[in-house]
Amino acid sequence: IAESEDIRNAVADLVGELGKGGIEGVADLLRAWAEHRYARISKTVGIALTRMLDDPVGIQPALELLHTWAREPGDGPAASRRAAAASAIWRLHAAQGSTPYRPALLGLLYDLAHDLHRDVTASAAHSARMISRSAGIGDLSPIMVRLANQQDKYPRQQMAFAINEIAARTRTNANGLVGLLDAWSASTHKHVRWTAMCALLLGDRIPRTERHNLLVRLITEKPALFLDVVVDCLDSRGDRSAEMRETAARSFADLTETPPKGIRPTLVQVLAEWELEQPQPSLVDRVVFLLPRDYQERIRAFLTPLCRQMLLDLASENPKRLLSLLTSMLRPPTSTEATPTASPQGRGDVRQITAGVLVDLLQANEEDQWVVLFREALVELRARDDRGDDRSGSTAPNRP
Repeated sequence: IAESEDIRNAVADLVGELGKGGIEGVADLLRAWAEHRYARISKTVGIALTRMLDDPVGIQPALELLHTWAREPGDGPAASRRAAAASAIWRLHAAQGSTPYRPALLGLLYDLAHDLHRDVTASAAHSARMISRSAGIGDLSPIMVRLANQQDKYPRQQMAFAINEIAARTRTNANGLVGLLDAWSASTHKHVRWTAMCALLLGDRIPRTERHNLLVRLITEKPALFLDVVVDCLDSRGDRSAEMRETAARSFADLTETPPKGIRPTLVQVLAEWELEQPQPSLVDRVVFLLPRDYQERIRAFLTPLCRQMLLDLASENPKRLLSLLTSMLRPPTSTEATPTASPQGRGDVRQITAGVLVDLLQANEEDQWVVLFREALVELRARDDRGDDRSGSTAPNRP
């Protein structure tokens, strides 16, 4: 499908030209495209309708068809046509000669942003993000808040990117967005608060000082939400997922490296508590996978107090969990981890960083309770290696 896109787009241009002479002659083909199960094909409708906007005679029939599809109720083919209409809106909004019709197009998008069908809201979110490259926050904010409140993460992530797109254009837009994000962060709707945190985490075009101050305030007030957003971004798949994972990891590292007075202990405490409740891989483990080499030393200053706090918690609550954590963070790479975001080399970096932190811990006062426990844990870990024990089923003894 991807390889035939140029041919498909050329056919769509031709269909649009034919539609200028009467949309009835191409309506069945447009409907077939709209109802196709693959989005790459259904989006072809937008290309054809955009070409019809080049001609004064073709504008009104094209818009009427879009309005008809956008207001059709139901699932199945009707939902597919609504999704195709939502997908086409951004192309029509950007077309030459569309200025008089843009308020009506945004009104349609506003309605589609509240659709009950996930494919429709996903297409609406994509259109809103594309329109954000040219429209102002005043025009888009009613649409964006609807999409920010969706249960599915994709529309919310798209709104986070849209906010960054708007911030990139002018300082005036960026200042207005800070106020918008401030309002979203205080929303009574949890998904809107999530979107605000995600936008701040990924928004490298938002003014640095305002972004940092708002992030710090939200982390202090809602640390669990911050952790949820970081993990969701690191787990992201699909459109722009690699960019999302890497940006989230860098932002996380920046916050842990130079937080204002009082925020680092809060982060350490919250992350330590969170780590104790999660299956592997740990949050710190996954963040370090994504960090470029120049970030390794920078995050080390945060890993040390995090490890200390976790060891203190484990000493009194769950000593066995300590063994599991050490085993995971120090284990050698497996073939299943050889992915673009978690390579065996990345795992080696994690082991090296963690080992360095643990050496620092061992050089502390031997009378500390957690040091005594940690020494006992290392003895047990070495005994496990000698026996070849491994929760993953591997019997390879080559552990550090």
